[in-house]
Amino acid sequence: MKKYELYKIVSKTKIILICMVIVSSFWGFQSYAEDGGSDVEVLYSTLLQEKLFDNTDNFLDAAEGYDLLNGLWKVGAIDYDYNNNPSRNMIIDVNDVEAIADMYDGNFISFFADGTFVYANPVFHEGTYTAHPKNEGCFILKTEHSYRYSVEDGEVKKIDVDGKPNYYLEICDDSLHFQDYDPFTGKAKANDNGLYFVQIEDESTFIQNNKSELQVENSEKESSGSDGYVSTSSYSGILKTYTQKMENAVPQLVREYQGETSGVHDINQLAEICNDKVGELAEICNEGVGKMADLMHKNGDSYETYSDWAEKLMDNYIDIAQKIQDAYLESAM
Repeated sequence: MKKYELYKIVSKTKIILICMVIVSSFWGFQSYAEDGGSDVEVLYSTLLQEKLFDNTDNFLDAAEGYDLLNGLWKVGAIDYDYNNNPSRNMIIDVNDVEAIADMYDGNFISFFADGTFVYANPVFHEGTYTAHPKNEGCFILKTEHSYRYSVEDGEVKKIDVDGKPNYYLEICDDSLHFQDYDPFTGKAKANDNGLYFVQIEDESTFIQNNKSELQVENSEKESSGSDGYVSTSSYSGILKTYTQKMENAVPQLVREYQGETSGVHDINQLAEICNDKVGELAEICNEGVGKMADLMHKNGDSYETYSDWAEKLMDNYIDIAQKIQDAYLESAM
């Protein structure tokens, strides 16, 4: 990847022109939200307006990478490991499948001149971005504040949310590859199924040139191996099914971890193998959360309803994943 240099603003005229471009982009996004976007989009556009005016004096001392990242970004594609096999990773254009597009239509990210970002998924994460010290064209995003909005008695309230996830960002031509960050390796988490962000209302040449073509089959039930069929008609059914799938998978993942770490004493290598196995379990959880998102859109349920059930599934994932982490701790001692 070619070396990127920080864009230098050398005149007052250029500052005014850049401000005009960003303001124009913002109002384009706000119009997009008002023309049929979700409540999350409207709240996000309001937040961006506040951040925009807070940053108007920062262009002379813009953070490294701002010239590459500035703007408003939406999800254009997702990573998908076919049959949980990272070597068969595929890029799926969300616009090719309406159900996938619906799952991510509340995900946006924006970057600001002062080195901060805002990511909505649709929980809001605010933090700082810095250039990766070794990998050119890559950035580390550190969340400092997570929250969500709730409407109570007609009043919008901000509610703090636990957890401060960090992310790994790589520039891929005209898109941004967005993944969870692994502090052990300083890279993206192994086997993490990330997202590809594109500029709002734009198409990505990178995605079009690298995406996989899909054959979508419509069915009301999906096979889930020995579990028979997955019921997608209720949140409780999805919770039960995918919790059981994780419980069925974890003994084998622990055995695989123990086998692959036999004779390994390097703690970083042990952590990487552990992350691989936890990542496989996370894929099952993510699939279940996706089913819940589908059900939310199908039923027209509130985000709060979906969020409550998704949180239950993620809590179960954390509890079950602890068995793999216990194996890691035992081997690392």
